[in-house]
Amino acid sequence: MTFPVIVTRTAPGVHKTVAKLTKVGVSPIAYPLLSVKFAESAEIPNDAGVTIFTSVNGVNSYSQLTDRRDTRVYCVGAATHAAAEEMGWTVLASSHGGTNEFIDLLEKHIDSGETLIVHPTNTKTAFGITEMLQERGYVAQMVDCYTTKRKRKLSKKVTEALQTDDCAVMFYSTEAVMAFLDLQDSREYKDLKIIGLSENIVSNLRHQGFSRIWVAEEPIDDAMVNVLTMPEFRD
Repeated sequence: MTFPVIVTRTAPGVHKTVAKLTKVGVSPIAYPLLSVKFAESAEIPNDAGVTIFTSVNGVNSYSQLTDRRDTRVYCVGAATHAAAEEMGWTVLASSHGGTNEFIDLLEKHIDSGETLIVHPTNTKTAFGITEMLQERGYVAQMVDCYTTKRKRKLSKKVTEALQTDDCAVMFYSTEAVMAFLDLQDSREYKDLKIIGLSENIVSNLRHQGFSRIWVAEEPIDDAMVNVLTMPEFRD
C-alpha cells in the first residue's frame, strides 16, 4: 500500500495536484484547509498605476471586480504569474521567494512615490507587503477581494492518515499552515513529513517543532510533486 499524502491546497487547484499524485505512486487525500469566497464588490482606486498579485485567489477575485488590464503588474510565484496573464494582464516581472525578495523586486522596478500601488488580497490575512512598501515611501493600498474560511476539525479519513508513520502533508500557503496549527491535536503529529511551497510558508511549522520538512525547489506545483519522488523523501 502506498503512503498517504494530504493536499491542503484550495479548490480547484487541489484536484489538479491530486491527479498528478496518483501518477507517482502515492495515495492522495484532497483536504483543503481553507474555502474561498470572492467579494461581490470592492472600493477600487481609479488612479492606480501598478497592481501587485501575491496569490491566484487575488488574481481571480480581482479580475471579477475590474475591467482594467492596463496597469503595470508584478507577481509572487509562477502560478500567480500564469493566472494574471490568463486573466488578461501583462506581467512585467515575478519573484519566486518570500516577502523580502518581492519587495526587493518592486524597488528595482518602481520609484517610491511614483504611482499608487494596489494589492488585491484578503485584507484579514495579508502579511505585511503593503505596510513594508509604505515604510519605504511608496503609496500602496490593499483592496479586499476575497475571504477565507478555515476548517475547524479534521475528518476521520485525514485523522487516520495522520496517525500512520509515513504520512505526508503538502502546504501551499501560510494561512493553511496556521489553520492546521489551530486544529485540535494537530501539534501531536510532529513526525509528519511536510512539503512546503516555500520556506516562508513552512517557517511557522519549524518554530512549532516540526522537523521533517522539505521545500520545493521552485514555488510551483510540479516541484511540490517532485519532492515525493526523491529517494531521501521515501527513506
